[in-house]
Amino acid sequence: MAKFKYSPDVDILVVEFSDGKIDYAEEHGPLILHYTREGKLVSMEILDAREFLFDALQAMIKKREPELVSTDG
Repeated sequence: MAKFKYSPDVDILVVEFSDGKIDYAEEHGPLILHYTREGKLVSMEILDAREFLFDALQAMIKKREPELVSTDG
């Protein structure tokens, strides 16, 4: 099970997926992904977490909104 740690003073959310030893990291925009030597994902940092999560939720809501169709003939 993933563990979540949030640091409000720097607005970073860390999601820990395993206890593996981190060997390297890759940065993808506001995401920093930490991997073992074997390439297994250990943890993920989300920078500017509030904005990132708000934008992600907005995108999911927008995707699920039903499309309005006119019934006028």
